[in-house]
Amino acid sequence: MNKKFGALLLTLAMVLSLAACGGKEPVAESATPAPEETTTPAPVETATPAPTAEPTAEATVEPTAEASIEPTVEPTAESVMSVATPTPEAKPEPTPTPAPTPEPTPEPTPEPAPKTYKAGTYTGSAQGFGGTVTATVTVDDDNITNVTLTGDSETPAIGGAALDTLAANAKAKGASMDGVSGATLTSNGAKEAVAAALAQAKA
Repeated sequence: MNKKFGALLLTLAMVLSLAACGGKEPVAESATPAPEETTTPAPVETATPAPTAEPTAEATVEPTAEASIEPTVEPTAESVMSVATPTPEAKPEPTPTPAPTPEPTPEPTPEPAPKTYKAGTYTGSAQGFGGTVTATVTVDDDNITNVTLTGDSETPAIGGAALDTLAANAKAKGASMDGVSGATLTSNGAKEAVAAALAQAKA
């Protein structure tokens, strides 16, 4: 549009110049014609339109061959080792095995003490003062439970009277019983008769 406006102004200036030339009266001819003056039209100043700022296109930078070439990095020994060496996988920690509970050791059953006697009633006899003295002894596994002494031929007041005392002593101490004073032979016969009965009762 600025160009059209400038052309219009220039045309208008030319028309005005021609109109100015045609309006002058002719000068009387003389012998020597004066040279015609050439009127130079005054330059018409034209307003130069200000250049319109056109949108500047962003410069597209094309990658050059040098820029497109990526630098080649030579592998170092450390990088080669890091690539070649596989990373060890994390292994789960083993679950600790619980220690077995020790079983209580059974205490040995004590062996039963050996038995002193075979339970039962046993009879033994030996020579007394006037005849035979007989001992009847009853025992359990370890003890003498009863003793009976008889001697029909013993003197009733001495040996015969001592038999009950000798029987009580034999129940307490067995063949190691104490004798009775004044009835020595009857006492010795009673000890031997008790010893013979207990010998049968030994286990």
